[in-house]
Amino acid sequence: MVIEIPNYRAPSRNKTSYSKHWGAYHAQREEAKQLVWAAVKKRQVPFDCQVDVIIEAFFSKRIKDSSNIDSKIWVDCLKDPGISIIKDDSPKYVRYVTAGSFPSETDKLVITVKPV
Repeated sequence: MVIEIPNYRAPSRNKTSYSKHWGAYHAQREEAKQLVWAAVKKRQVPFDCQVDVIIEAFFSKRIKDSSNIDSKIWVDCLKDPGISIIKDDSPKYVRYVTAGSFPSETDKLVITVKPV
C-alpha cells in the first residue's frame, strides 16, 4: 500500500520530538493523522501480517537529513483506529521502519507499507 501526501513538507524530528512538550508532539500527530486520513479516504482492513514501513520525504528546497525525518509520528498514524492500516507497531507487526530524504520538484511525503 502506498500513501502519498502531495504538497507537504515533512517536519523535522526536532519539531516532532516527544522529548519536547507533549502538547507540541500531540498537535503534530493530529495533523499527521488528518493528512493520512485524507490520503487514504476510508478505513482499511489492517494487514494481518508483519510489514515493512518506508517513509520517503521529498523536498523542493533545503533537503533535510534522512536521520531527521520523523518516522514514529507516521507509524503511529498507521495504527490509529480511524485509519487501521497496521494492527500495532510492535515487532510482531512491523519488521522495520526506514526513512529517506530526496530532492524533488515539489514537496511530498510517501508512506509505503509492504507485507513481508
